[in-house]
Amino acid sequence: LREEALSEQIGDALRGIALPTDAYEKMLSEWAKERNESRHQRADLEKMAADELASLKGKLDRLLDAHVNGVVDTSEYVAKKESLLNRKVSIEQRLSQFDGSALSSLELAKEFLESAHQAGPVAKDENQKAKKEFFEKVGSNRFLKNRKISFSHNMPWAILTRNRELSEWCPE
Repeated sequence: LREEALSEQIGDALRGIALPTDAYEKMLSEWAKERNESRHQRADLEKMAADELASLKGKLDRLLDAHVNGVVDTSEYVAKKESLLNRKVSIEQRLSQFDGSALSSLELAKEFLESAHQAGPVAKDENQKAKKEFFEKVGSNRFLKNRKISFSHNMPWAILTRNRELSEWCPE
């Protein structure tokens, strides 16, 4: 198989997963909406957590005052303090879990959209090394059979090949 023919087949494979500019722009717009919604949810969660943490601090202060003044004995104090501190830790954990998951998933989605959009220009480019590197990123199990390149799409690239009808993905 000649290098030019192989390059053309790789280009065809890349064009098959390339995200057209109009679809890319619509999806990026949807991505921005999701990111903003996620940020608003994060801000709401932070406000609720800050309010609840302030309330817990007040309760802990009142509990300590009650213990110091002899209103609450040591066993009651220790049990209630443990309960309040466990609640505080739970709130802080919930806050840290939300922080990483939603926004990092959105960043990965944006990287994918940008890469999918770049597949078209890379497919047209004469730079064989760039084509090869991009092709290695999107596919695995590559082999030649009867002078035709064959491969399996890696995820999430396989989604693009299964859903070529982009109008389903891009709300108007």
